[in-house]
Amino acid sequence: MADIKPVDRPWEGVLFAAAYAGDTLSARIAHAGYMKDKSGTQPLRTFWDARANAYLAIAREQHDEAIAQLRIAFGERASPDNEESFLMAMSHERAGRPDSAIVWLERTLTTPSDGFGDGIYRPEAKRRLAALLEAKGDLRGAIRYYEAFLADWTQPEPAQAEEVRAVKARVAALRAKLAPG
Repeated sequence: MADIKPVDRPWEGVLFAAAYAGDTLSARIAHAGYMKDKSGTQPLRTFWDARANAYLAIAREQHDEAIAQLRIAFGERASPDNEESFLMAMSHERAGRPDSAIVWLERTLTTPSDGFGDGIYRPEAKRRLAALLEAKGDLRGAIRYYEAFLADWTQPEPAQAEEVRAVKARVAALRAKLAPG
């Protein structure tokens, strides 16, 4: 980061990764970097600062605070984008509110996209949505979203191959449960 101009440092990406991984230390470091280098220099400062605060809250497992910060960010724009919807779903899921997580995951998948983040949010949203629907007993819905996830990974890289195999096995098991007799 030292070789990058402060206003160009990708703190938001580091914060997202730390939040997703639940890495509190990295999130605290990235949040401090963001606040030092970028807060106050961004157009839509309230929006970006609220998102940075939400990332940190997610990493700290302060899910209600993350949701509150995301709502502040939403208030600065017409509607949440895919990343914000995904973060809201993640916060609700981790807070133990699966029904709210399902709503936000569906929104992640139905929100028009500029293409940015699709490779990150959409496959994971499909997989998480399938798992939540399965847990609620909606096996057909789970199969539909697991299969949508698999459609994104027809030729998985080695890092994803095991997860793809596990999802294929899950689909087969769910189909067997639905089979008559």
